[in-house]
Amino acid sequence: MGLRTLRKEKGFTQVQLAQMVHVDQTAISQWERGIAQPRLRNCLQLAQILECSIEDIFTETKGA
Repeated sequence: MGLRTLRKEKGFTQVQLAQMVHVDQTAISQWERGIAQPRLRNCLQLAQILECSIEDIFTETKGA
């Protein structure tokens, strides 16, 4: 699904998600755009918060 899609489905802004994962909003933006990749501990937190698998975070769907 991809991080951006998952975040939006849960109704979180980048700022809100960043606060939950204890990173800067810029990190969320870079992860969503594929400029940077989250560390494993951040992936685990994202998966728990977004109620998805780690694989879902990195799998973009067409048109997303």
